[in-house]
Order: sequence, then C-alpha cells, then structure tokens
Amino acid sequence: MDRVSYLNYNFPDNPSFGGQLVSPVATTSNTPLRQYRDPTALLVQRKLDYAKTHRKNYDFYWDFFHRLYRAQHWPNRRVLRGGDWRAFLSVNYTFAIIEAQIAVLFEQEPKPYVVPNSFEQYMSAHTMQAGLDSVWYDQKVAEKAEESVRSSMIFGTGFVKAWYDPSMHNKQGGVRVSVLDPYTVFVDPDATSFHDAKYIIEARPQPLEYIRQNYPEKGKYVMADANQARIKDRAAYSATAADPYTPFQFMSPVGDNPLIAGQTEYSTPPYISNAQGQQDYAMLVEMWYRDASKKQEVVDSIQPNPMDPNLPPVWKQEVVEVDAYPFGRLLHVANGVVLQDAPSPYRQWPYVRFVDNATPTEFWGMGEPELLKDLQQELNKRRSQMVDHAVLMGNAVWIIDKDSGIEPEMLTNKPGLVLYKMQGREVERLPPPPMPSWQVQMVELAIRDMREITGTSSLPGGTPPRGVRSGSGFEAAQSIASIRIKTKQRRLESSLIDLSRIIISHMQQFYTTPRWVRITGTLGDFQFVPFDGRNFRGDWDIKVQIGDDSPTAKAARAQQALQLYQMGVIP
Repeated sequence: MDRVSYLNYNFPDNPSFGGQLVSPVATTSNTPLRQYRDPTALLVQRKLDYAKTHRKNYDFYWDFFHRLYRAQHWPNRRVLRGGDWRAFLSVNYTFAIIEAQIAVLFEQEPKPYVVPNSFEQYMSAHTMQAGLDSVWYDQKVAEKAEESVRSSMIFGTGFVKAWYDPSMHNKQGGVRVSVLDPYTVFVDPDATSFHDAKYIIEARPQPLEYIRQNYPEKGKYVMADANQARIKDRAAYSATAADPYTPFQFMSPVGDNPLIAGQTEYSTPPYISNAQGQQDYAMLVEMWYRDASKKQEVVDSIQPNPMDPNLPPVWKQEVVEVDAYPFGRLLHVANGVVLQDAPSPYRQWPYVRFVDNATPTEFWGMGEPELLKDLQQELNKRRSQMVDHAVLMGNAVWIIDKDSGIEPEMLTNKPGLVLYKMQGREVERLPPPPMPSWQVQMVELAIRDMREITGTSSLPGGTPPRGVRSGSGFEAAQSIASIRIKTKQRRLESSLIDLSRIIISHMQQFYTTPRWVRITGTLGDFQFVPFDGRNFRGDWDIKVQIGDDSPTAKAARAQQALQLYQMGVIP
C-alpha cells in the first residue's frame, strides 16, 4: 500500500463480529450476502477518518519533502527539443542543512539521569539508573532518537514507541523501543501533544499470517485487502496524479521552452517489496482511546456497627460506579474484524513525539524542506543554467551558407580544424554572450537565504566566517551560530524525558521477576545488582544531558580556563 493509499484507505465491508457472524463464502449475483459491521469497528473507522482528513492539511507535501532530502529534485524529466545535453543539477543544500543540525544535536550521545524525589528513592537511585541504562543501551535508544529527529526534520514530526515485549530476554520480558513511520500515525485533531490526545491510531499493513498468529481467536476471519500492491517502509515516491510538486518554470539560456520542475528520470524507484504477490496483507489498525465509560462493581467494605460502636464491625457490599478503562482503551481492528478490545495494559501510552519546528497550538510540526523548497528549486535552476551556459561557451553555434561547400559532419570542433569553403560564401561561428555576473550572485544569495531561514551557518562544516582569523574568534562565532539550534535541543530533551519516563513506568509495572542489571562506576568498574520493579514505586524525575561537547560548551570551558589561569588558580 503506497503513501496515497494510507490517506484514502477505508475498511471494506467484510463480515465481522456484530449481532451475527457471516461466513465469507461465495455468493451469486441473485443472492447478495448480507453483512454486519461491528459498532466497535465503526467507532475506530470514524476516528481514523477524522484524524486522516485533518492530517491531510500537513502531509500533502510529505513525498515532495522526502524527495528534496534524497536529492530527487526533478521528477519525471522529459528531454525537450533534442536538448539531452541540458543539465539537471540537484545541489542538495536541504540534505546538508538537516545533517548539519543533527550532527550538532548528537555530537555527544544523549543520556538520561534519574533524579530521586524522596530519601527512599535516593537509596535505590543507582539501581534505577542502572535499569534505565540497560534499556537505553540494549535498545540503542540514542540511535533511534537520531532517526526520529531526522524524520521530524524531513516531515516535521517523528515518533518513537516504547512497549513491553514478553518474548525478549529468553521469555523473561523487556522494554522494546521502535521508530515509527509518520505515515502510519494518526492523532486526535484537537490534540496539541500526546498528553492531551483523546486517541492515537497506528495503521500499518501486516501479512495475514502475522494477524492470524497473534490473534488466533478472531484473526482467521480477517480477509486480505483487494489491493495487494503492498509497499514496505518509505517506498512510494513515484509521482501521482495528486502529486503536489508545483511546477516551477525557469527559462533555459537557449530556446524558448522552460525547464520545468517535475521532469526528471526519477519516476518509479525499485522499492517494491519482494513479498508482493507472495503474501496476502490486511491493514491492522491499533487505537489507544481515552474512553470515559463507566462500569459497576461490587465493593466490600467494613464499617462500624451503626447500632453500637462497641459491637463488632459490619461487613457490607456496595455497588459503585468506576471507570471501565482507567488508563485508556486498546483496540485492534483489521478489515472490520475487532481482534482485541481491552483496557490499556500500560499506565502511560507508549508513544513519544519529536518535533522539528513547533507550530503554536498544533500537534504536527514543520520540517526543514517546507522552509527551503522554493529556494532549493531556485538554486537547482540557477546552477543548471550555469552548466548549460558553460557547455554553450565550449560549443558555439555555426552559421554556414547552404552552398558554401561545408557539410555539418565536417564541423567536429577539433583544435586546429581547417575548413575550405566556396568563395563568397559565409561560414561563421557565433559564440554565446558571456554569463552575467549577477547569476553567481543569485546562487550565493539563495544559499545565504537558506542558511538564515534555518539558522544554520557554515561553521558545522568547518568553514570559518570571513574576517575571523583567531581561535577565540572562531569559537565565539560557533557559539553565536548554535543559538538557533538550542530551541531544537530543548525540544529533544523534552521528548527524551518523556521516553525515559515511559520506560521507567514499564519497568515498574512489568519487571516483577528479579533480574540482574549492571552498574558501571566512574572509573569503569562495574557490579551486578538484582532489579525488581516492585521495589521502585512513585514518579521519578528525569534529566537528559545533550551536547556537552557542543561548540557553546567548549567555548565556555575554554574561556573559564583562561580566566582561572589569569587569576593564578590553575597553572
């Protein structure tokens, strides 16, 4: 299923678990099969449709943004009027800016630190830190955080999911962290974050074999989707009828036809899954829902004797109304079949959001390609024009009379070429006009604008600013250049704090079987201590350290060392 299908997908009217189960058997045209839809499946469908319609306002250009990152800037190029010599350059500053910011954010691997809230927690803080570190390094959380941040810089928003997998560590169980494709995530349109979202939906194609293996009771009733053109991962980058790549026209230095953005050899990348045609797939929808439904429970209570307090207490049973889903509701649906409907097994929903450029009061962020798309296209056109002009300068146009005796095959442009023509007939070569100086200035202006808009200078690439010759001046320039990225660093810290708290919550809830974790000392020594999640109650504060070796921190430490040296405190 391609990207567009994610947005336009609807459940087929398959048999489901309603008032009556209808077997999916073949019918004749004269005896139509009456089908039933489960109300729970309809609830999930309505939520998904609502979130899907809202997200279209943001993901309409997502394929285009990903092509900008991948240097696929000229989709569906056609050769115009025999101009196969024309250049179609992709000067990928979008990629350079994104990777430069990631290099600064992850120059040092981010690490979470557990901060106790009470003396009891202080006594066991080292053990809790060791448990968190074991998940952090076992699941390579720093690398997955970098992947999610890269996704957020392309699409505006990235996602990580932390969930408990009972099959890990020889069936002992463990916390698993995975990176999600933004195309598979749909969120309550009224939400501004996961904390105030009423529901979260994850929709992804899965093989029927997987569904039937993990949901043996009802998975056998799930039918395959009619469209079996399943595409795995980020694969559907081919242009479609609804492709939002707006044509950007810029006149070529020769001819009267414009170069049109949307014309290149990139049309159908070979990213189709090898499993296509070999397995049947169905869309598996997972919804986490804050359901306010109530239920009645019988509660036992022991109360003082109303007749005489000195008499033995009275045992009573009362019917009270409680939340049916205190931590939320978890539903799994595939093609109209409700595979699971149960209270949430987690105290906190297992999703964490990474945002590149936050937009006020909105859930979905804004990525770098959205800011750079127009300038990136202009830069490509300008540079392509310069290459075209260079080709023309080395291969000027010839003007010859028809009866001059010179055939076109004789004009080989060979150095020292001598031509013999008819007397009185013209053979002349017309060099093109020189390239205007403002063309280079326009290229430099586009690059400068891209850097200023994103707050990225040339310093991460090692290029010193003009006029700076001393090391202290270069460090000061680095410090100034990293100011804009500090806001991204704070958002990254906030997301990693949320992720760490979810991991700790899972450990407290599911690590009920004692296991051994390693505590590493400051000198590299280590020891193993038993870990039992039941011994670590309450909420823990988390601090995340990012970028300790960033240019700002290095400059500050160097300046502090210089001042201490001048004061005679250090040699």
